[in-house]
Amino acid sequence: MTLPPSAPARPRSAVRLAWRLASIAAAGAHATVAARQQSISVDGVNYLEMGAAYWRADWETAVNGIWSPLYGVITAGVLRLVEPSVWRVFPTVQLVNFLIFLCSLFAFEFFWREALRRYEDRHAGWGGTVLSPASFWSLGYALFLWSSLTLIEMWSVTPDMLVSVTVFLSAGFLLRLLSGAGAGASAGLGASLGVGYLTKAPMFPLSLVFFVIAALAARATGRPVKILAPALLAFGCVAGPMLTVLSLSQGHPTFSEVSRFTYLKHVNRIPYPRLTDEATRDFGIALHPPRLVHSSPAVFAFDGPVAGPYPPLYDPDYFTEGLSPRVSVSEQLNAVAFNLAFYFRVFLRSQGAFVGLALMFGIVSLRTYRRRELLGGEWHLTLWCVACFGMYSLVFVTGRYVAPFVVLFWAGALSYWRLPEGSSLTRRLSGTGAALMVLALLADFAALNLDGLASIAGVQRPVEAPATQFSSGPGASSPAVAEAIGGAGVGPGTDVALIGDSPTASWAYLAGVRIVADVSREEAPDFWRAPAETREAVLEAFTASGAAYAIAEAPRGASAAGAGWRRLDAVGYWLVRLDP
Repeated sequence: MTLPPSAPARPRSAVRLAWRLASIAAAGAHATVAARQQSISVDGVNYLEMGAAYWRADWETAVNGIWSPLYGVITAGVLRLVEPSVWRVFPTVQLVNFLIFLCSLFAFEFFWREALRRYEDRHAGWGGTVLSPASFWSLGYALFLWSSLTLIEMWSVTPDMLVSVTVFLSAGFLLRLLSGAGAGASAGLGASLGVGYLTKAPMFPLSLVFFVIAALAARATGRPVKILAPALLAFGCVAGPMLTVLSLSQGHPTFSEVSRFTYLKHVNRIPYPRLTDEATRDFGIALHPPRLVHSSPAVFAFDGPVAGPYPPLYDPDYFTEGLSPRVSVSEQLNAVAFNLAFYFRVFLRSQGAFVGLALMFGIVSLRTYRRRELLGGEWHLTLWCVACFGMYSLVFVTGRYVAPFVVLFWAGALSYWRLPEGSSLTRRLSGTGAALMVLALLADFAALNLDGLASIAGVQRPVEAPATQFSSGPGASSPAVAEAIGGAGVGPGTDVALIGDSPTASWAYLAGVRIVADVSREEAPDFWRAPAETREAVLEAFTASGAAYAIAEAPRGASAAGAGWRRLDAVGYWLVRLDP
């Protein structure tokens, strides 16, 4: 009995369905844990604030040289539509992150399907052994799952998952173009890269690099200009308006100011936002830096025309305007060494078994190629990834920055997989090797996610010794703190001062308050140990900075903070109204 023509596709479809469901389940588990824990990152608060400014047409606040707009516009738009309670804001954002993950999953499948099609076409008639469709899809899904949920970390509320959507779409459209598709695929390529730039500024230089690489790859077709013209036009239409608005607001041509600030912070290591004349003297004169208004303990004021719950993080470009990065060989080498160590951890420590197997099969595979055949693989994908890795290595890199590029890098490498002598033994060896590589990725993924799985299962951690001498009290999540502060009479739109960790005070966003001055958590003990006259001087500095209230993280064991202070018992904070 012969099988119908559609039967061979069933195993491939079953493999894909199983992996798709497993990926969705894993992402759903991550989103659930993040929602329960009211997870939000420092960056996430600023994206939400920017998005809200766009929706209320507050252009002065919305146009920002550091944060790209699209992710914030999407998340803030959903919040505007749903209007959740203070306890539902961050869980709603986690739901948006999960939906973006689904978009990333389908974008990955689009890209991987194109990669598989080209892989099969290129090796049609090859007498040796190539990866089976099931193995190819399994490797792809394992890479995607590992990079998306280990490197990006859904809890953090950043645009990186949305960036992965644009990266996978761009790569998929390029593969279609190289396979003979027309202007629609070319326009899709340009539009995807343009949306990538609106999502995250570093995608602008990476897009320009990709266009150059795409032109080199398209030379084999004999019509690279014709192929890429619609892509360039679409990219200009999508990215052009933002480029224009940002350049006008900054007073000079620019695609973003994030590279200047990031270099100052991570390579030159300026102590932002606690800047002093001594710390910045080698970089110019800041036009409106955070002001040191009290020296011991150090009180910095940020009472400028900048919105956001913590202005120094919402618009670092404003507070560092006038400062220029300094290129120092020693500092640059130190940054590169630090970032190369990160790549070592990603590719060798985390993916060591996977890399070892890939290297072994890669060496065997390359021996089957003639030199001119090497250009038949997806070298352009690997080259784009190397450019991305190199760009970030000069300044600062973390997993979420490069997550989709890790998948593309291995896609380029896997496109060369083929073993000689198509015997049953060789086929078994190829399938076993692919299975071991998948297991290596899944083992690392499982090891890095045990905490999350334990949280879902309700496993209680042992009681640990306190990490610091400060406590937000039991159950003092951001919504609880925001409610407690509101209940004490601190309404939305109020300027406050904080004695504690201002950058992570996400409750300020929920409460609608702005931190315009602070004493850092590191120097907070100096405040509490200081004599009464010193503490009064600090409060006077807060008042002069425009704060109407001072809020403090309570020292452990404190029963009183002094005259006028009110303890917010439910959350373990202290609050005092400042006399104007």
